[in-house]
Amino acid sequence: MAKQLQEAGAQFTVKDSDLLQDGDKDTTYTLRHLTREKHREMQAEHTEKVINKRTHQREDRTDWAAVTDALVDYVIVGWAGVVYRGQPAPCDRDHKMLLDAPTTDAILERAGLNAITGARDEEAEIREASFRQPGDVPHVLGG
Repeated sequence: MAKQLQEAGAQFTVKDSDLLQDGDKDTTYTLRHLTREKHREMQAEHTEKVINKRTHQREDRTDWAAVTDALVDYVIVGWAGVVYRGQPAPCDRDHKMLLDAPTTDAILERAGLNAITGARDEEAEIREASFRQPGDVPHVLGG
């Protein structure tokens, strides 16, 4: 099957049972495709410059929990079959935050988060592999 490219803001519907092994076949989510630009924007919104007390240098501190919550809120644009206290749950931020972690993880993955963060992980692995470990350095003293 060919790779499907998605435009920013493209929406699609997915069943809960397609996201999770024990998911509900009658629950569906309308999701918005997540782009690198949107991910960077949300990360920047939840990153602040702080002074490192040890080095006295300014460095970035990102609130990753807040980034994840913002991503979930952005990605989920609608749903059907989600119930709260016996009534259909409105698709608002407060109710989105009540979804369990496996569901939100699967939703973010389907919306494209792994494609965005996976590339960054590969770059980090390549950078890390380019440095020799201390045991790899030949011993030249006292030779």
